[in-house]
Amino acid sequence: MEDFWSTLRNGKLTILRDNIDTADSKGVKLASGERVDADYVLYATGWGDHFSFFSPGLKEELGIPHYQNPSEGKSAADVSAVKEKRGGGILSDSWTLHDRAADALVAKKLPLLSAGPKDFKGWQLPAARAKAVKVRRWRLYNRMVPLDSGMKDRSIVILGQIHTTQTPTIAEIQGLWAAAYLLGDLELPSESELVREVAEWNAWTRKRYASVGERYPYALFDWVPYLDRLLRDLNLKTKRHDGILADFFRPYGPHCYQNVVGEYMTARKKDSERETVSSSSSLP
Repeated sequence: MEDFWSTLRNGKLTILRDNIDTADSKGVKLASGERVDADYVLYATGWGDHFSFFSPGLKEELGIPHYQNPSEGKSAADVSAVKEKRGGGILSDSWTLHDRAADALVAKKLPLLSAGPKDFKGWQLPAARAKAVKVRRWRLYNRMVPLDSGMKDRSIVILGQIHTTQTPTIAEIQGLWAAAYLLGDLELPSESELVREVAEWNAWTRKRYASVGERYPYALFDWVPYLDRLLRDLNLKTKRHDGILADFFRPYGPHCYQNVVGEYMTARKKDSERETVSSSSSLP
């Protein structure tokens, strides 16, 4: 936002100190009863249940887990509304089968990860503690896109729901990917491939990060492969060092991605110019 600081200085801002009661497609209603209409809403919601203002039914539709018992506060109307919106497609089936298939695939491809360390059993939770671990399933493609609501019209993305050691870098590239997605610059896979990606990610992070992976989309030490995936979608280079040896031996850090937005804007401009030339040449 090039005009952020100038807008801040000229005082054309209104600050409201309140809580959000409900949100809809046109804005938000505050706890005080005041309504704020908005073209865009950015939720900077901090820790905990970031989406408490969403109804249980809407959370399920968006692929956001419940922080309380999933059965609490969910009316029959909520559940039936979600099923109706899904229209009997692949997502109307239970996730159980997809999760089982993903677990089997991860176990086959990564048997050591599936079995756990042989010389240290501390990672295996006692039965009582394992029962107490809250299981939360985030159903977001690329940890951002709900598979139900917003997919067809690209109207919503949910950012920041991945835990890594490089939060600022992840935030920047997630933001870039999300902008490209919302603008329609990215093609999504088929619905079955989207479902498989979500289920396989969840299966992997559960095995990789044990009880923490049961609750959150965790990639604490695996942030580079995650960024590689986003960069490939954007048609940007994933090898950020000069040369094969340098890329193998030199460490990766935020400095490796400092010009990613500029790279994408340059590539997008070239694509636009090529499309213009192509359109002109096709005219009689």
